[in-house]
Amino acid sequence: MTSEQLDILEPVANVETSKMVSLAEFLEIFEKEAEVEQKIRLSIDFMRAALSQSGNPRFKDFWEGRRMCLPLFKENITATGRTLLWGEYIELSSEARRLKEILDEQSAFAMEQIELAIQSMEKDLEQYSEQLAQIPELTFPETCHSLCKKADSYSSLQRELYLLNTLASRVNGLRKEVIKTEMRVRFKTKFFERLSTIGDKIFPRRKELIKDISAEFIADVEAFIKEHFSQEASVSLFLLREEIKALQNAAKLLTLNTHAFTETRLQLSKCWDQLKEWEKERKKEISQKKAVFKINHDEAMEKIKAYAAECMQEGANEEALLKAGDELLAQMKTLELGNEEVWSLKEAFQLAKRPLIDKQFLIEQERERQNAEREAQRKEKKEQLRADLQTLSQDADSLDHAALEEKRKGLLKSYELLALSKSEKQVFEKLLKQLRDLALDKKDKAAMQLSADDLQSLENLRTILGERKERRQEIKTLLESYRKALGGSGFDFEKAMMYRELIDAEKVRLDTANASIQEIEEKISELEG
Repeated sequence: MTSEQLDILEPVANVETSKMVSLAEFLEIFEKEAEVEQKIRLSIDFMRAALSQSGNPRFKDFWEGRRMCLPLFKENITATGRTLLWGEYIELSSEARRLKEILDEQSAFAMEQIELAIQSMEKDLEQYSEQLAQIPELTFPETCHSLCKKADSYSSLQRELYLLNTLASRVNGLRKEVIKTEMRVRFKTKFFERLSTIGDKIFPRRKELIKDISAEFIADVEAFIKEHFSQEASVSLFLLREEIKALQNAAKLLTLNTHAFTETRLQLSKCWDQLKEWEKERKKEISQKKAVFKINHDEAMEKIKAYAAECMQEGANEEALLKAGDELLAQMKTLELGNEEVWSLKEAFQLAKRPLIDKQFLIEQERERQNAEREAQRKEKKEQLRADLQTLSQDADSLDHAALEEKRKGLLKSYELLALSKSEKQVFEKLLKQLRDLALDKKDKAAMQLSADDLQSLENLRTILGERKERRQEIKTLLESYRKALGGSGFDFEKAMMYRELIDAEKVRLDTANASIQEIEEKISELEG
């Protein structure tokens, strides 16, 4: 109420609650009273009580008491009493009229608000699709696997139910508001008719959706129970327990009818009790298995201890111990053990085998050290051979054919003793061929410098010519193989460059051989002519 209303009702609120009697009781007391002045007092008190009661004033009772009181002032009463009682009568009448005006204003305001609320609901129903699109998607718990496959279906139904539930709640709230608001009956009738029209669009659809979602939920719960509880559980009891919790939470999220909610709750409770029984049985089985695990663990541990003692002995056959360890490990894998026992035995076995592992580690370290030394020596010999080949190539001019060939053959033996990779062999073969060409050139030049008398024998020249042609053919064959290797495989840049260098070198050798052959042929022609 406003402050104005409180000010009006303040003098009325002081009336004792015992005087708030019904109209029938008042009339009975009124008829029994003989004195006029006392009747007026009873009427005024009744009027005051009718205005001061909690909630809405009883204006009907007030006006009836006022009607019965007014004629009594014409009766023969004392002037003082008439004045005092008339003043109270006028005051109460004024207060009643002012209070009636205020309550009429309140009723008009309430009617206006009710009208706006109904218009808003009518607009929401016209924009039903837009309102439905604003409802968020329903999210089930991640552990609720039974409903995940139908999550879209449930979400679609429940989203519409959220909207219909909200609208239904608003309709019921407006109905209560219309009932308690003071207004003319015809206005109430109009409001109820409009709310009834709105309700016809909401409640049947809501009932249908609740029926559909309830039937679907019951079917999914029964399918879950049939799959996991018709026989011994094939999945983890923990997962089943979480699934039951998720289904129970889902029942609270969904708008189900009473039958569906109660029925599924009872079924899931029975499943929960069955889980407890299974858990008791499994605990009993685990307890029995643990006893077996302990026996097998102790027996295996004794064997590991005996194996550890053998590994600690000096001069023990390592290969035999390693084989025995593999056999012991294979026997342990056939035993029925728990995770803790398995880890315990593995740790004990590793500790027992530690001396052998340490010995093998030292042996492996020594092997790696020797390999590193051999590799260092091989690199040193390889670099020495490369340096000797380069030095011999530089000193070739100062040596005769025999000395050059002798040193070349010595370096060739060193080359054959080295373990080289394919690319390294190609590099050294190139250097050795260059030395051989230099030796042959020296031999040919020496032969060409002989006197004419020494060259009378054409057979000698023809022999030299044959050697030169064989040498040229070797160069051509090698050059062709290099060309095929370069053109027929996908080498990286470095290898491709290496093959190109080899081809260029062989081309130079081929040109040199051709020139030498031409020179000998000319010499033979000259001698024969």
